[in-house]
Amino acid sequence: MENSSAAPEPRVSPWLDVEMAAEYLHVSQGTVRKILHEGKLKAARIGPHFRIEKSDLDAWLARQKKTIPPYRKGSRPWVAGRHARNRKRGAR
Repeated sequence: MENSSAAPEPRVSPWLDVEMAAEYLHVSQGTVRKILHEGKLKAARIGPHFRIEKSDLDAWLARQKKTIPPYRKGSRPWVAGRHARNRKRGAR
């Protein structure tokens, strides 16, 4: 005999709103809206609201991947770049 009092499992929609997409990408809602308005991400617009398919988010994220070369141990390129710019200006 089955237990009929068990709550049904919630359905996971493949469509996300801006808030859910921002949470999924770990960015602000404004960043998601900016990406949408720049046309870099596909979405359906329902009235004033956007709905973004999760597979489109995953595809956009995959296109953002880049190979980043590792830094040498002990180097701090962000500091070296700043010092190089200061030397060019004749500072110090």
